[in-house]
Amino acid sequence: MKQRKSISRNYAVALGYSSSGYGDSDKYPKVLACGAGEIAKRILELAEENNIAIKQDEELLSILSNFEAGSTIPEESFQIVSEILAFLFKADLEWPKTIPNNK
Repeated sequence: MKQRKSISRNYAVALGYSSSGYGDSDKYPKVLACGAGEIAKRILELAEENNIAIKQDEELLSILSNFEAGSTIPEESFQIVSEILAFLFKADLEWPKTIPNNK
């Protein structure tokens, strides 16, 4: 793991998870994209355009910002990442209810 860096509010990390479990590395969450400045802005724009829930969590960001895109989340970070994934799964289920005439 890289040495921790100071995190600004202008940083974003995109996580992904495949429940298919086709390979050993597929069953663990991964950092799909990360970056600061314009890259962070684009990550957030893509999330919004694709109706992907966004969770702001400084503690998680400080952990995940140390990993490069494509990195598997380490076991010691599973607890906090699982909490975030649970939030996102719930948000995905709730999202259709926010659309008028779609209950």
